[in-house]
Amino acid sequence: MEFAQRSIKSICIFGSVDDSTLIDLLGLCKSIRCLSLAVDTEAFIEDPSRLLRALDALPLKSLTIVMDVNCITAINQCNVFHNLTHLDINDELLITEPYTGGSSYGEIDD
Repeated sequence: MEFAQRSIKSICIFGSVDDSTLIDLLGLCKSIRCLSLAVDTEAFIEDPSRLLRALDALPLKSLTIVMDVNCITAINQCNVFHNLTHLDINDELLITEPYTGGSSYGEIDD
C-alpha cells in the first residue's frame, strides 16, 4: 500500500471498473499527477461529486476523461481543474447538453 501511495505518479484506468473500486483506487494512489480515465460506468452522469472529490484530493497536472460525467458545472467549483496544465474531456454529454455558462471562461485563441 505504501508503494501505491508514494510511487504511482501516472495511471490509466479503463474498462469495466466498479465505481466504488475506482474511488478507492484514486484514494489509495495519493501522488497521481497524470490520470487518464476511460471507465465504462454511468454512476457519475447525474452526480459526479464522489469522483470530483477523489480528483480534488490528487496533485493532478494532466487529466483525461473519456467517460460519461458532467464536469462542466464543476469546473469553477473544484480545485482539480485550477491546477491542471492539460485537460482532455471526451464525453458525448459535453456536446449534447445545453449549457450557457461557458461564456465565463473567455475566448479560446487558436
